[in-house]
Amino acid sequence: NNPATTVDKVCFGDIYGDGHDEAVIGWGSNLNNSTTICVYYYENGKMCELKLEQSYTEMVVMDFDDDHSDEIFTASVTVGDQPAIARLLRVRDDQLEIIGSANLDTTVTSYASTTAGIISESGNLKGVVLDGRKSADTLVTEMLYWDKEASTLQSPFYDSNAQTSNYTQRRTHAVSQTIGDSKIIEIPIVTPMPGYTTDNAPDETNYLTNWHRFDEREGTLVRSASMVMDYTDGYSFLVPDMWRGKVSTQMDPSTRTLTFYEWVVADETTGSGAMGAALLRLHVFTKDSWERQEGTDGYYQLVDNNNLVFAAAIPTPDNALSLTINDIKNGFELIRQE
Repeated sequence: NNPATTVDKVCFGDIYGDGHDEAVIGWGSNLNNSTTICVYYYENGKMCELKLEQSYTEMVVMDFDDDHSDEIFTASVTVGDQPAIARLLRVRDDQLEIIGSANLDTTVTSYASTTAGIISESGNLKGVVLDGRKSADTLVTEMLYWDKEASTLQSPFYDSNAQTSNYTQRRTHAVSQTIGDSKIIEIPIVTPMPGYTTDNAPDETNYLTNWHRFDEREGTLVRSASMVMDYTDGYSFLVPDMWRGKVSTQMDPSTRTLTFYEWVVADETTGSGAMGAALLRLHVFTKDSWERQEGTDGYYQLVDNNNLVFAAAIPTPDNALSLTINDIKNGFELIRQE
């Protein structure tokens, strides 16, 4: 009976709490919230459809309140006079029930990433993390979870006065994700490296991406790691704590070389200064250039991947801030392609 011809999203979950998964399908287009949700289930030897009059921009199916049945979470951006909103829905006796809602950033136009799972440092809290686009080069992160004690859908980063979540706003492509082998979704908060501002940083590698975990007891974000992310060549580098505030970066896209420099502070009050000694160079070679040893003097191979060789050089090994090649290998990682 559904007139829509395009499937936007397919999810599976135990909506009825009977131990069997139902198919939850979003029909239509999420570009302007012209979507509808249908639940499909097998009963009395035939496939049945339950149409829910509910539009969305993003949809997640998960058990938010640990009641052994899955809820349907929807997030919708602002369209016309309909404000951005998140809703938590459940189906009881074939009837749709809205069990919670929360306002969302009204300036977000679409979502770059939606991640569901464990969101707290303790590992005990599940929720949804939305990375929304405010403009072509600006992202903001919103987190939503069900507070069982208050029986409300919580959005801890939302500023009700400004109707935004600007605390997590950034001009980089970094989106929330799990880091390493952890199953906890981490939130990126970015700051310009010394010598740069958000207005003059020429490249994403001129930002320090600080990954944070949510502490549900305090309602705050706790930093877990800091990295420089090179999305162009697809790698990250873990910045040691002793480098924070003392090292800056320069990227040469023509040679695919990222150089970390000691930051020599000239004014302690303003933090102004200049690039000092080069501490580390990360260079991307073609495999052919590496094998021909073209410009490879002083470089150590880190990773060989897809006809590319990622390599590192330590220009000033005697500098107190310099790292060992083992430190560099442990801090270097290719960015996972989802």
